[in-house]
Amino acid sequence: MTTPKQELKRAKAALKLAQKLNAANEATRQFIFACCDCGERYPYPDDSRMLLQKSMTEYSGWLESVYRKKLQELQRAEADAKQTP
Repeated sequence: MTTPKQELKRAKAALKLAQKLNAANEATRQFIFACCDCGERYPYPDDSRMLLQKSMTEYSGWLESVYRKKLQELQRAEADAKQTP
C-alpha cells in the first residue's frame, strides 16, 4: 500500500518523464531531418526511429493523461486535508 506522499512523488516523476520523452521525440525528429538534409532516404521500411518516435509519443501521452489527473486529485486531497481541523 502506498501513501499519498509516495503517489504524489510518482505522479510528479511521471509528468517529468513525459516532458523529457516529448523533448527526446523532438530531438529525434530534428536528427531525422538532419539526416534527410545529408541525402539519407527516410524512412526505410524497417527504420527503428519511426517505432521509437511512435513509442515515445504513445507513452508520454499515456503518462500525461493518467498522472496529470492523479496529480490534480492528490493535490486537491492534500489541500482539503490542510483545511480540515
